[in-house]
Amino acid sequence: MTNILQFGVILRFSQNRTISVFLNRIQSRFIGIRLGQNDPATNIVVELNNITIPPLMSTTPESAGIDIREGNATNPSMIRDNTITVFSGQWGIRASNSTGTEIRSNDIFLNDFANNLAGIRLESC
Repeated sequence: MTNILQFGVILRFSQNRTISVFLNRIQSRFIGIRLGQNDPATNIVVELNNITIPPLMSTTPESAGIDIREGNATNPSMIRDNTITVFSGQWGIRASNSTGTEIRSNDIFLNDFANNLAGIRLESC
């Protein structure tokens, strides 16, 4: 467990591009997939990923399986059909200031009821 990455995938600054993140198996300490500052991307699709935030000694603050920070209102983002298992994190999916994001058909398993806060958290969306 000591060699686990803090982030599985970080996708940033990819304006005017088509972005697909799919069919990955990710084990990460803080964030499985982070999307940020890609707006206006032509299209963003995150699907069919298997993401695990494993058990650690303590809860990892601000951690999520998928963390979205996009304002991609003109070309909506799609987050679908992902399997997310969270042991020491706080959220399965967190979207912050993410206008135009569709989140659907994801399986989210929270395994630490003392520290998990929500399966999906939406902030200013």
